[in-house]
Amino acid sequence: MFDADTIHRTVLLSAHDHAHATLEGAAAAHAATGITIVCDSATCTTLGGQAALLTAVATAARAFGQVDVVVPANPPDVIGGPTRGQPLADAIHAEGAVMTTPGFVMNPSWPVLLIGGTDTGDVSSVKAPVLRATWNGWNATVAPAATAATDTDEHCVLAALAAGALGVHEAFESVRAKPGSDAGYRTATINLWAPGQGADDEAPALRHAPAAWWLLGLGHLGQAYAWAISWLPYDAPSDVTVMLQDVDTTTPSTHSTGILTPEGSVDEYKTDVLKRAMRGAGFTANVIERRFHGDLRVQPDEVHVALIGVDNLPTRRLISTAGWRLAIDVGLGATPAEYAALTIRRFPGYATSDAVTAWNTEVQPVTVPSSPAFSDLQSRDACGATTLAGKAVGACFVGVIAAAHALAEAVRGSHRGDAHDVVTFDVGTLMARSSGPVDAFGIVSCRLGRPSG
Repeated sequence: MFDADTIHRTVLLSAHDHAHATLEGAAAAHAATGITIVCDSATCTTLGGQAALLTAVATAARAFGQVDVVVPANPPDVIGGPTRGQPLADAIHAEGAVMTTPGFVMNPSWPVLLIGGTDTGDVSSVKAPVLRATWNGWNATVAPAATAATDTDEHCVLAALAAGALGVHEAFESVRAKPGSDAGYRTATINLWAPGQGADDEAPALRHAPAAWWLLGLGHLGQAYAWAISWLPYDAPSDVTVMLQDVDTTTPSTHSTGILTPEGSVDEYKTDVLKRAMRGAGFTANVIERRFHGDLRVQPDEVHVALIGVDNLPTRRLISTAGWRLAIDVGLGATPAEYAALTIRRFPGYATSDAVTAWNTEVQPVTVPSSPAFSDLQSRDACGATTLAGKAVGACFVGVIAAAHALAEAVRGSHRGDAHDVVTFDVGTLMARSSGPVDAFGIVSCRLGRPSG
């Protein structure tokens, strides 16, 4: 039940905490958690509203044991993303969420996430945080509903995606209730235009995006990249090529962080999973089922922006050898203390990939945590405990927030914003740092549909 291929990566996070005596107890506690997500009729007819809603539903379905979604009766069809053209109700049900309509009696112990300007309704019985996720310009904000602004716009769908994922993070951490954390009770803002700065309204609307993408590694990050790309409102998505490169197949654990992997998917090539999703969104998707060994060379007429989602240093050190016009690597924290932290590096940059100091350090030996759950497992299966201790913890909502940052980095320079050599961001502390700027390197773009509002 708890080997490396089956363990839920968010359950593994709680197993590192000292709140559970066994891994079985951590899994049971996860299954007992829940969240209510609410979206009104006006919000769920817009691209940004649907992007925020379905991102929240998909990431919550992996972070919580149970998800209730309150939407109007007979909701519209989906207008973006991998389920474009399908009934919104089908997209919600496909994530394993329970869909209901206004007037539904909410579970009083579950946090509530309101999408956009949705009315709070009767939340007088709810004892957990009631939060609102909004997006304005390139800003994503989550705040207690009683004090939150309700305005949203359609200027940058990446902000809507980040808002949905950030809302689930705030709700999740409010339930986790780590000492010193104020998640769920604060105003949390992500500025995709100027990372680390507070919300601003100076950024232009998102008007164009790369004409071709190359996703290397299709796990947690690769699937989040694809999810974010699928929501970009290209005028002609079939003219946009997405190259998908990986050799791995799905396991039961893939669903816990892979936003495009259906629950129960086993032994399916990840390239097939993502090809199906990207073609569902209207894109031209091609696959490469081979490892990246550094012998690959991009041809002069190939204009892909590469998004790197691998978790091993030898592959990262080879990024600069391929010759992509732009490659963006994202690294996520692997430990419980760092699981919500991310580092973005772009190439070409100030250094080539083989000269990044952090990528040339020796891997430290695995140490089994001293938490009760791991101590119990070690007493029963010492090898299994060591194996699981070496596996990265993760939460799907972090991947989507990272993907929103990566795509923003890919498009910001061509909108006369700064392109950064390195960006670091921690979703928990909201602290960000960046170095740069660097040149945007002539990215070839396609036009996006003109936002309304």
